[in-house]
Amino acid sequence: MVKTTNMKTMSINDIINQCIALDIRLTKQQDNLKLEAPKGVVSETLLGAIKDNKQALLDFLHRYGSKQPTQALTRVYPEEHEAILSSGQGQMWFLDKMFKNNENYQFYRVLHISGSIDTMILDKAFAEIMARHTILRTTYHITKKAVMQRIGDGLSFAVAHLDLTATDKGQQQALIDAAALEFKQSPFDLEQDLMIRALLIKTDADAYELHLKLHHIATDGWSIALIVKEFTDIYNALIGQTEAAQSDAFQYIDYARWQQSEAQQQSIAQHLAFFDEYLQDAPQMHNLPIFADKRTDLAEAALVQTTLDSELTSALKAFCQAHNVTVFSFIQFGLSIVISHYSQCKETIMGTPMANRPLNELGKVVGYFVNTLPLRTKIDTDEAFISALKTQHLNLLDVMEKQNVPFGEIVKRNVTSRQQGVSPLAQVMFSLQNNDIPTLRLGEAEITVQTPKTDSTELDLSIKCSDEHGAITANWIFARDLFEREFIAQMAQHLNRLVAAALLEPQRAIASLMADK
Repeated sequence: MVKTTNMKTMSINDIINQCIALDIRLTKQQDNLKLEAPKGVVSETLLGAIKDNKQALLDFLHRYGSKQPTQALTRVYPEEHEAILSSGQGQMWFLDKMFKNNENYQFYRVLHISGSIDTMILDKAFAEIMARHTILRTTYHITKKAVMQRIGDGLSFAVAHLDLTATDKGQQQALIDAAALEFKQSPFDLEQDLMIRALLIKTDADAYELHLKLHHIATDGWSIALIVKEFTDIYNALIGQTEAAQSDAFQYIDYARWQQSEAQQQSIAQHLAFFDEYLQDAPQMHNLPIFADKRTDLAEAALVQTTLDSELTSALKAFCQAHNVTVFSFIQFGLSIVISHYSQCKETIMGTPMANRPLNELGKVVGYFVNTLPLRTKIDTDEAFISALKTQHLNLLDVMEKQNVPFGEIVKRNVTSRQQGVSPLAQVMFSLQNNDIPTLRLGEAEITVQTPKTDSTELDLSIKCSDEHGAITANWIFARDLFEREFIAQMAQHLNRLVAAALLEPQRAIASLMADK
């Protein structure tokens, strides 16, 4: 069964993007928050998240509610099948050429299916997915003018099938691992391949593993969730259990044309000017102590995991609600304090991934939208934690409102020098992922989605937080060649202690809180 996460831990950006996906409209009317939504789409968890973050949402809408894009999205497809690339596609196309078959530019998921399924219906469901989402059958070609994307028919797509039910159980796992490795390592050719592959391994009479692989140029985390949910809906409709919703979604090519329009380029140019000022004299490196002379483009990854227990997590959520800030802002600020302490630098820069779907029409579109934004934090250790947190929260809202600015463009204008193997501007990444995932089934069969562990990393350090069973878990993924595990564990535990101390005495100076053992 797929786990359902608590949406109360969402950032304001995440809540707004979920509302976009569900066609929910939030508006500010004097001092009240008004919600307009299609009947039956607002879940109790989303409603609770909106209520708990009411004041922060009102603040956001007050600052940015009148700044929504004025140019509407228009349909290009099916009249046109070719267009220039979006900025994200262009970056991913370049990275694919530079680092062929790099696993960091692919999405790989395993769906464990417990129960009986109809494999012919499964094939038909995938055929419908290919028909609905043109980006999965889009290829990329160099022309005299530029690199262009071209939509194909997708008729060559087929699910690969492997039946291991007759195999001795002692040998079966080795065969699964070998098949999965071959599947995972098979390269994509952007000029002629489809951007999705599927391998169905039957391990028992009523047990399957569905391996999915997509190229990042055609998808992101939000899109993966859309594909999996839509796939199950279509399958269940085909076996007569439900009626699949008709797809009238825009296509990614429509977005690419919109993003590259003159009006949007002017908007991006204005926001780039903001980042020029925001990042002026900002540190180019994190300055944390490392014990390697040289970085590599792709380092072996290691993991340290820590958890805020349910009692502390509950206290954190209540605190943020009472002080009109978000859990995202609180943890990001606490993390910045810890990094500042161990790097002996009064400023930190870290990246954070943003959904970057600025229009309602993009909520159900599959494609590469996600964008990275740099978060700059200045630490005055003599200041009270709570006042500094509230300032940082407002600063984050300012930055997140400009999530349409391509990170690559920010880097071009604000990175003074580049070093091989060093991620520009942000070598540290922070995220708080909260997707309200419903229970997924194929008929009576239950699905559990497995995200494979991270074996390699382009970043020095990535802190990925999630809320599971009422407790916030932090996965500290780090480059093994750069940091000792004990050092990362020390930072992680220090963050937990800082959170606990700040919740008890938020008026204390930051330096005093950091001194607690």
